Amino acid sequence: MPDRDLTSSGPTSKERPATRAERGVFVPFTAPMLWGARMRRIPGSPPELLLPSLSGRGTYVLDWRSAVAACTPSLHDRQLWARLSLLHHPTPAGVRSVVRKVALMGHAGRPAQAAAEAALEEHRASAQAVKAALLKRLPAPPEPPAAVLLGGLADLLADCGCGPAMPGPQIRQVEGLDAFCTDLSAWTRRVPAPSGQKAGLVVLAAARHSLAATRACLAALWPTLEDLPGLLARGPAGLRLMAELVERPDWMLDGWPPIAALWAATALQERSALAAEVAAIFPVPAEEADRWPGAAVDWDTVLRGRRLLAALPVLAGTRLVEMAARNESLRAMTA
Repeated sequence: MPDRDLTSSGPTSKERPATRAERGVFVPFTAPMLWGARMRRIPGSPPELLLPSLSGRGTYVLDWRSAVAACTPSLHDRQLWARLSLLHHPTPAGVRSVVRKVALMGHAGRPAQAAAEAALEEHRASAQAVKAALLKRLPAPPEPPAAVLLGGLADLLADCGCGPAMPGPQIRQVEGLDAFCTDLSAWTRRVPAPSGQKAGLVVLAAARHSLAATRACLAALWPTLEDLPGLLARGPAGLRLMAELVERPDWMLDGWPPIAALWAATALQERSALAAEVAAIFPVPAEEADRWPGAAVDWDTVLRGRRLLAALPVLAGTRLVEMAARNESLRAMTA
């Protein structure tokens, strides 16, 4: 997409929004022009799309009507947005739930439909396993109010698990990002400069920062669960506390699983182009994440490196068709 004004406000220059609500959530659209887009909804305002500029400099803010006119969303994308626009407080978990429902309807193809069915079944099984593990930590069966809270807690923890010895499905995303970092690091040492090497190094720095922060946020979950009776005694406030802690690693991973899956599925001769593409759209956490567990991260240096990279050419012709097919296949790989 050329760098042009798609809305009355034009592209925003702020690279790191202050809050998660301002940053928005990654949405797995299949239309090539919507690759890397995020959805956000500021309280009191209609939902917006944030579309990274392919130059890596700035982000376009679009309403859905502008996105339809400029980006040619697929049927899947239109069905997805119709349901996402009903979310008042989009989160990675909330978007993931809607994405799976749309996939179950068959709009992303049969492989994505089957992957969504498997993911939902895994979530249910993980929630049951977490609940059983939490029950073992209580001195006696919980009273009805506490039992309801325990069920809600188990559902919250279904994706991340309830301890290092009992990780949830999210651990695959962490392992996938770790493998991506390892492979990308090796690739940047082999590829001749400047054939994507500079872009690869920028992406690698961002991925490593996100991976370290994700692990730190996950590790910070477990001490809170050590006093499970005390947590349940806090009632809904205890559940809200855990919901906040559980959201943190989810936000740090948001947008990375499709990138890691795409890299693993891309042939070596095509990775230079992919590295440049990913450098323009890789996810950057909101500034509030700087107060979360983990070492301080110099995101300004990473973003400065991205600004020094060359802009990508405008997408056209057969490349658009190839990207649409690629993005659709990602729906099955990252359900």
